[in-house]
Amino acid sequence: MQAISATHSYRLVLSTSIGDLRKVAVSGQKAFFAGRHFSASELLTPFHPTSEWGISQPYVCNYRSQQCLGMIRGARHLSEQQATDYRLNRHIVDKRNLKG
Repeated sequence: MQAISATHSYRLVLSTSIGDLRKVAVSGQKAFFAGRHFSASELLTPFHPTSEWGISQPYVCNYRSQQCLGMIRGARHLSEQQATDYRLNRHIVDKRNLKG
């Protein structure tokens, strides 16, 4: 995946990544950047542990990828190996470092 940088006056609202996909939302406008081609019929789903420390209502992931965690409960429940497999938001990395 190529790094994209820009200087602007907008406030970054959300940035999440899973595998080859990165989603960025700035002032309510969303953009997706991918390291591979996605077909129009391919289902894209968020990966909450990149941005959520805990989830009040855990759910079963139906993504069925090789990296699928099965039950999604938030970043606080990721193993060290799982945490290194994903690009986590800065506040999640900071919380994991404090937890250690």
